[in-house]
Amino acid sequence: MKFCVSQKTSSWLKPTVAAACLLSSLAAMPMLNATATQAEARSLIPTLNGQKSGSTCLQTQVETPVLQAQTRQFKVNDSSSLPKAIRQKVLAIASKELRIPVNQLKITAERSRFWDGCLGVASPKAMCPMIGIPGWQVIVAGPQEYWVYHLNKTATLIKRNPTTSAKGSVVPTFWQADSTMVAAKPGEIIFQSSTTGGIAGQAYKTLLQKDGQVVRIDLRQQPPTPTLIRRLSPPQVQEFVRFLQQNEFEDFLDFNYSPTAGADYFAIALMTPRGNGIQYVDIVQDQTPLKLQQIIQAWNRITKVN
Repeated sequence: MKFCVSQKTSSWLKPTVAAACLLSSLAAMPMLNATATQAEARSLIPTLNGQKSGSTCLQTQVETPVLQAQTRQFKVNDSSSLPKAIRQKVLAIASKELRIPVNQLKITAERSRFWDGCLGVASPKAMCPMIGIPGWQVIVAGPQEYWVYHLNKTATLIKRNPTTSAKGSVVPTFWQADSTMVAAKPGEIIFQSSTTGGIAGQAYKTLLQKDGQVVRIDLRQQPPTPTLIRRLSPPQVQEFVRFLQQNEFEDFLDFNYSPTAGADYFAIALMTPRGNGIQYVDIVQDQTPLKLQQIIQAWNRITKVN
C-alpha cells in the first residue's frame, strides 16, 4: 500500500507569512533579473509585521517547479446522482456539527469522487494511504455560509474541508474546463490563466513558463501574438510554486465561483498546465475562500502589466 505525506506536514510557511513574503517579493520584481540568486531575492523582502523575515520565504527548494494536480483526490467515479438517503444523512450530520437547524441547510452541488485514505482532507502529520475510496464531494449551503464535505460512498466516513468552505452569498458550483484550456506545451508551463469578458469583449491567456517568462496571448488576434509581461527569477518561480502548494490550490480544482446575476464582469480561470483549475468572476473574488483570495492576489501581481 502506498502512502503520501500530507502537504500540511511539510516545512512550507504558514499561509499569512507565505502571502506576505510572496507579495513583498513580487512587488520588487522589476529589481530582479533572470539570474538573481536566492540571497538577492531574499533581500527584497524587507519586513513582516515590523520584523525582518530573513530567509523564511526561500528556505525550501523546489526541484521541479511545474505545478501538477495532487493525488489527494482522483478521477470522477461516475455520473450518478447522490442517493436521497445519503443526502439526508449528510444534512443531518452537518446540522449536528454546525448547530444549525436542518431546515436551514441545503445541498447545492454534488459530484462523485475517488478519495485517498484521508478523504482528501489531510490532518497535520497524516499519512494518507493511496487506496482510491469511492465517494462524494458535497456542498452544503446555509445562511450566508457554505461548507464542503468529503464522504465515502455510504457516508459512514465524512470530513468537512475547511480550506474550501467559507462565508459569503456566492456559493460555488462544480465546473469542468474544456480541452482548449490545456497548454500547447504543458512541460514548459508552470501555471496559466484565461480571461474573457469586459465591455470590450477581451479574451486572452496568460502563461508562467518554466524559464520564468510571463507571457500574455491576445486570443482576438489572428494569429494570436504573445507579449512578454516580465520575467521571474528562478527563486521567485520556486517561491510561487510553494505558495500555491501552501495555499492548497489543488483543493479548489474544478470549483466555479460565479454570481447568479451581474452585468459587466471578467470570467477568469486559473489552471494547471494540464487544463484543470478553478473559475471565478472578478466582481466576487473577495467572497471566495481566504486561501483562494491569496492565490488570486499573488497571480494578479505577477501578471500585472506595468
